[in-house]
Amino acid sequence: MKEPEVKRWTAKRKAELIRQIYRGQTTVSEAARTNDLTQQEIERNIPEPTPDRIIRAREVQEITGLSRTTLWRLENKGEFPHRVSLSIGSVGWRYNEVKEWVMSRS
Repeated sequence: MKEPEVKRWTAKRKAELIRQIYRGQTTVSEAARTNDLTQQEIERNIPEPTPDRIIRAREVQEITGLSRTTLWRLENKGEFPHRVSLSIGSVGWRYNEVKEWVMSRS
């Protein structure tokens, strides 16, 4: 007799399920059913929404791993979230938009 495959709740698997839930590709109940988990196991691992905040270029570079020039090029092509003007010589980006962009690339 073949033993049933044991699916572990690994960090990679957890992150992928949560991404699918955020993107609307699945629901918590459907993910629980198809992955032999309880809804509580999944809901407990969904992070609370982070309040949107403005981050400066240095933090954007740290989060994305991209240079300022590459960020500028992607932004001009419409492939990266647009900057927000804070004052005459100061700009920033919405943290949640940058994080969503990073998640969409992985």
